[in-house]
Amino acid sequence: MCVVGATLLASLLSASSAPAASMIHLPPGTQGTATYQFVPSAPGLRPLEPTASAVTIRWSDHSNNEQKFVLSKRDGTGRWLVIYQVPTRDGPGTGGDDYVFIDSDRSVSGQCYKVAAVNQNGEADTRETCTVRPDPSRFPQSVPSKVKQWYGLSNRNDGTSSLRSGVRSFEDRLTWGHQTYGVDLDWSDRSLWKIEARGGPHLMYGQAVALRVWGGGWLTYGQQTWGVDLQLSSRPSYQWYVVGGTPGTPIDNEEFALWNSATDDYLIASHQTWGVNLDWYQKTLPPPPPPPPPPPRGVKTFIANNCIIEQRPLEIWVADLTAGTGYMDTARLDSQYAAGGGCPFVGAPWTFTPKPGHQYLVRSVDYTAPGCTNDPMIGSCWRSQTTFTGDANGVVTSLTIG
Repeated sequence: MCVVGATLLASLLSASSAPAASMIHLPPGTQGTATYQFVPSAPGLRPLEPTASAVTIRWSDHSNNEQKFVLSKRDGTGRWLVIYQVPTRDGPGTGGDDYVFIDSDRSVSGQCYKVAAVNQNGEADTRETCTVRPDPSRFPQSVPSKVKQWYGLSNRNDGTSSLRSGVRSFEDRLTWGHQTYGVDLDWSDRSLWKIEARGGPHLMYGQAVALRVWGGGWLTYGQQTWGVDLQLSSRPSYQWYVVGGTPGTPIDNEEFALWNSATDDYLIASHQTWGVNLDWYQKTLPPPPPPPPPPPRGVKTFIANNCIIEQRPLEIWVADLTAGTGYMDTARLDSQYAAGGGCPFVGAPWTFTPKPGHQYLVRSVDYTAPGCTNDPMIGSCWRSQTTFTGDANGVVTSLTIG
């Protein structure tokens, strides 16, 4: 074998037996030696733990040569920003291989994270993991089934696709179109919409998004004289929330509802006399029933007048039904009937002030009538019977016994 061929063969054999370049780094001055320096292994990122006010990020150490861990998060434009760094706890007897950070920043709707283990030779990242905080102050956590009627948006941030209604049997795609009245939207068999989400590479339930119709502009809430209160703007408006599923779950061809934070309502397909057939869900509901009438007021003062034509006296018996004390003979009420007619004409009425909250039964007994005695239990001798409840702020009730 020639010298050149032998040299080439030796080079190939040496190259094939060397470790992969992606697994090792040779610091300056160590080339040609057997000393290799490795980057750390990527940590283990556990499932995110979102609440309405924060996201808890936990990870575990999967190597023994890192110097620190670096936690990064996407901002509203999708760029990665470092939000936390912590030195490694590796060391003799420490055993500290679990780490945690609580992110209370609420400025971004979609929360996306990755963790890197870092040493002087490089770093190794976890896979990106995203979620959405289930915050009822941002979007509704439960959705009426009638408003989950939309399909078709791209599940990729900054992607384009159609926006379809699941309740229309034909021309079910919302598109740009000139309208004489109201917002310039119409229904067609084709459409193209761009979706721009706040944080994260994919569309998730509960994420704030901006929607742009091709040829028109960014869809936003705006008052209209005719039709649904929408308008098309030249600037994105992140007032739309794609809801109807578990917050943080990626949307992949499932149905969803469109919630608008500017009007606190859902956009749905519905009949309009003027303009495109869209409406806000609350406006399509029947009016609520009128409130029940206020409860009747009780009695502050009870007044009785004896106007029986026989001009006999009456005995007034009172039972406090709340106290359960039975009947008490409270007063004799003489006739107030005048010989020439008219009543009450003479004498003073019987006046009673009840205790607030107590229920009373008042009976007047014609005790001098034939066959009667002064007994409130003989019904044939009653001339009146009244029940009421005492109320310090109630009304004055007047009874004419005839």
